[in-house]
Amino acid sequence: MTTSITKFGKTFFQPLISVVVCTYNRANLLACALHTLCRQTLDRSEYEVIVVDNNSTDGTREFMAEFCRRFPNVRYCFETQQGISYAYNRGWQEAKGEYIAYIDDDARAGENWLETALALLENTKPAPLCLGGPIFPFYTTAKPNWFKGEMRTWGDSPRYLQAGESFSGSNMVWRKEILQTLGGFDVKSGMGGDYFTLGEETELFERIWHSLDQPHFYYSPQLVVHHWVPPAKMTVSYRLKRAFVTGQRLNRLHGPRISWRRLRFLMGGLVEIATMVGQLLRQRKKHAYFQNWLIEDGVPIFVKLGILSGVMGLDIRLRQR
Repeated sequence: MTTSITKFGKTFFQPLISVVVCTYNRANLLACALHTLCRQTLDRSEYEVIVVDNNSTDGTREFMAEFCRRFPNVRYCFETQQGISYAYNRGWQEAKGEYIAYIDDDARAGENWLETALALLENTKPAPLCLGGPIFPFYTTAKPNWFKGEMRTWGDSPRYLQAGESFSGSNMVWRKEILQTLGGFDVKSGMGGDYFTLGEETELFERIWHSLDQPHFYYSPQLVVHHWVPPAKMTVSYRLKRAFVTGQRLNRLHGPRISWRRLRFLMGGLVEIATMVGQLLRQRKKHAYFQNWLIEDGVPIFVKLGILSGVMGLDIRLRQR
């Protein structure tokens, strides 16, 4: 049920769920995401939508000014500190709702996304700190023959996550109180402008797994979001760069800190890479397309290279495109 507050003789509705959409120079994509959020089966008095503009220089501000006039439950705020984690945090700090739902600016929510989330949050026992659901791809250009698609799912049945598992940022719904308690997302993690950085959601989930005895994160296959796959992501270079940055993130989280351990880890890692390259060359004939060969068998090598670059103290930044 919607709660309300009365001030100066006027009644103001207090939304239960705040949807946060973080965006950066994507005014051309933002409209589609917002229209799916404004067509939810949940009554508009039950939720608000907050668009966090993370320092855009395109026409996002002008577009949002008009959109907010048409949809009163949509709000706009401008976050000058560059980085997705800054934007995520600004979103929950601005939110009026008890629950915070995150979705990307290039995603489309199912029409009952929020109604489903609210029912799960209020009826699932033990009560989950966070909900997540499947993320299915959609395309606006033809897929290359070799591209196998991009789907993120945790199975066909509802369940609680196991220790170490986490949800993706384009489909997660949090209880606001846990974000307040832990200070939200680590601003050293996550995308920052045009550069690749990963792990803002993973870092928060790992922090919760280590700080609470039995945290509950609930997955429901009914909580559906569709996510755009642009042509730039259907390339070998994108996949390998992402693998390299994944390795950098793994080193930041779990890499050796003592000098002699770093040296031993580095030497062992170089030997391991040489072995992996040999295995890569032997796998070529098993793939019809060389792109699948490089991605499926080459990604572990680039993850390892990312780890070793971090161990050596190299700050290598890669652009997303």
